[in-house]
Order: sequence, then structure tokens, then C-alpha cells
Amino acid sequence: MSYINNGVQLGGSARIQATNLAVGVGAQAYSTGSDDIAGRLDEVLRLIEVHRSALEEPDLARAEVEMARTELAARKPRADRILAALQRAGEHVTAVGALTAAVQAVVTSVGSLV
Repeated sequence: MSYINNGVQLGGSARIQATNLAVGVGAQAYSTGSDDIAGRLDEVLRLIEVHRSALEEPDLARAEVEMARTELAARKPRADRILAALQRAGEHVTAVGALTAAVQAVVTSVGSLV
């Protein structure tokens, strides 16, 4: 009988220190820094301006993204606050598919901060 280990085995005084760790079949670890997230937020802001006329409340969407950006720049950014602001922003941009996708991309990136 053969045994396949799809996990991690540590022995002795082994230690793991990682920002991201993926274990198992098909697992992948991604690292997204705050600079990357800030760039994605900038892209959302740009798209809000490009599609301003298609949005019912572009200023509210912009304010929520700015709130997320402010939290991201904090000394200890809280992912839950960023995600809440992005969720509210997302509610204001559903009329434009490119904006919805851009907001979702930021949400995915912020998930790596948790």
C-alpha cells in the first residue's frame, strides 16, 4: 500500500514563517501588497469617472472607494473596513460591468491581507 502525503509534516524544531501558505493538491498562495491594492483602487476611481454618466450615484461610489483607500493607508489597515466600503461601493456600480469586475478584483486582493 502506498501512502501519499498531501499535507505538511514538520519535525524537530522546524518552524514556518510565511505571509501566505498553501498546502495540498492544487493549492496556490498569493501575496498582494498594499501598493497593488492601492493601484487597483485607483483603477476603480478612474473607471467611476469614465462611466460617471451611467451611474446613478457616482459620488457615493467614489466616496466609498476613497474610504477604502484611506483605511488601506492607515498604520494598521483593517481588511474588514476596506471590504465593507468596497461592498457599499459595489452596490453603486452594478450598472457597469467593468466597474463591477474592478471592484471584485480589489475585494479578492484585500482578502490576502486577512
